[in-house]
Amino acid sequence: MPAQILIADDDGIVRDIMAAVLSDRGHAVTVAEDGALALATLRRGRFDVAVLDYHLPFIDGATAARRICADGGPAAGTRFIGVTADPGGLELRDAEGIVFDAIVQKPLNLPAFVDTVEGCLSDLRRAAAERQVLDAWRAHGFERRPRARFAGDPGHDWRLRLGRAFDLSRPGNPDVVLLTEELRVGELAELRTAGNLFALPMVDVTGRWGRLADAAFDVEDRAGWDEVASVAQGFAARRSQLAARFLSAATLADQLLAYVFVSGRDLVPVDLDADEWTPTYPGFFPLRRVRDIAEKLVHHGLLARESLDDEWPFAPPRFTLTTAALACLTGGVPDDGRLRRGQR
Repeated sequence: MPAQILIADDDGIVRDIMAAVLSDRGHAVTVAEDGALALATLRRGRFDVAVLDYHLPFIDGATAARRICADGGPAAGTRFIGVTADPGGLELRDAEGIVFDAIVQKPLNLPAFVDTVEGCLSDLRRAAAERQVLDAWRAHGFERRPRARFAGDPGHDWRLRLGRAFDLSRPGNPDVVLLTEELRVGELAELRTAGNLFALPMVDVTGRWGRLADAAFDVEDRAGWDEVASVAQGFAARRSQLAARFLSAATLADQLLAYVFVSGRDLVPVDLDADEWTPTYPGFFPLRRVRDIAEKLVHHGLLARESLDDEWPFAPPRFTLTTAALACLTGGVPDDGRLRRGQR
């Protein structure tokens, strides 16, 4: 779809040159020879860019732009380019209430003029894409883009692909952790525990991790947006209920309890292919320690153990939080220290 561009200049030769060069690039160009006509045209239509000569008859370009911005409505989203033989003077005037997104000097340097117009159009497309992303998250109950960090260094391509969908600017305060293909399970377990990420959702963006991850995301699949928003909000709501000890848990037992609580997921084996004696549980905790720690938590009354196969006594069990664990996690009862003694 061609960009809609208005050119307002009382110099017919300059006006025609600007219109011709932009039309040749596939844009739809409308022209006006004075400020009053430019203002009326802007109010009637929807333009992406308005190129306004400062010294227009009847109404100067800066005044016309300010009136359009004051009107609000669709035209208020127009990008304004000022054209003048005195760029310093126009910049000074514009500083009183900035409306021009760029200023072009006369006599025209056509390549620079085209670059300026195309730059404004690129800004518009980028802003429209960001609005679409924000609208998508809002449609799924999230009022802003989720803050995210990658597990490890994902490389430029992943940052570019997901940088619009997630806010990657504050890695120290994320809502989610994004998982690519580069890391191994052991490295993710290290991040979960030593990296203090045990109470955050890990989101699979590659389709590799399956039910080990807390959610999956594909930028092209809107169902993934809903899943990530729901999981991130659930983690945050339950994390806000955690007692201080579990927010900064230092032991694997405390971290595992905190994760089961904030994730809203039981510890259920999800992959028995590799080693039936070392089942894989969700959440990316150290594989060979989760079962042992969970059994100790059962002994202390903080997890309940449920067999998933009554006919096979060695089948890996499901572990669920007990009422005592919920009270301990949320500060409902004092901690008697038994868990810490049992962990040593």
